[in-house]
Amino acid sequence: MVAAITMGVSNETKVVPVTVLPNLPPVDLEATVKWQYESSSKYFMARNIIACVYATLSLVLLIVNRARSRGLELTLMVLDLVMLALLFSTNGAVGIIGSTTDLFRPSLGLNVKSLLSRGKKR
Repeated sequence: MVAAITMGVSNETKVVPVTVLPNLPPVDLEATVKWQYESSSKYFMARNIIACVYATLSLVLLIVNRARSRGLELTLMVLDLVMLALLFSTNGAVGIIGSTTDLFRPSLGLNVKSLLSRGKKR
């Protein structure tokens, strides 16, 4: 739940220099990024909220049940595995988007043009 709350209230603002023409100095643009702008972040938020609600409900069910029904325990174990798989998929989705975004940061000296020129054989 902390991950969903932190991501929901955060935004990042950064000044990005943009070169319009090679002869002119770069123009500084302020860019603001929020979690709503990216589909993988929306997926991350939705799955974290679903997992948190599920964890709360399963905890309440287990406390109320107190080992009376073995079928409920087995069902919750299977659903726990499903939730675990969904949470791992969200981490993978957000992680891969974050790592590919790092490749295109101008501050690192990498951009689409330089990445494409690296692949060409001369």
